[in-house]
Amino acid sequence: MPHCTKLDDKLQGADNFRAWKYRISLIVEENYLDKYISEEVPAPEGEEAKDIQKKNLVKAKIIIVDSIQDHLIPRVSSLKTPKEMFDCLTTLFEGKNIKRKMTLRNHLKNVQILNSETIQSYFTRVAQIKGTI
Repeated sequence: MPHCTKLDDKLQGADNFRAWKYRISLIVEENYLDKYISEEVPAPEGEEAKDIQKKNLVKAKIIIVDSIQDHLIPRVSSLKTPKEMFDCLTTLFEGKNIKRKMTLRNHLKNVQILNSETIQSYFTRVAQIKGTI
């Protein structure tokens, strides 16, 4: 039985991308659709096989679209396959570009404890910054 992600679990942006990526990978794997986001699946021969593949492609696309917030739908709406959709979102939010990493590292280096802040809240803040690098 296919699972839907909850509203709180929807992809919002770079902040929750890693958790979303892991969660969506498990959902498509559970539905036996993981090959549709990891590779371009060639069209099979035979009408019945083509119908099954089309249903699976649509199912995988629905899982992705249902798991992202509305403002991200225009980014993926013109893409034909679930792999293209998944790759587009990965490229958008993976955070591999060097400028983003350098900015976050500088931010982490410059973070200071506030006078009224506890050690625990300070380390929580530092961990949040470090988690986005």
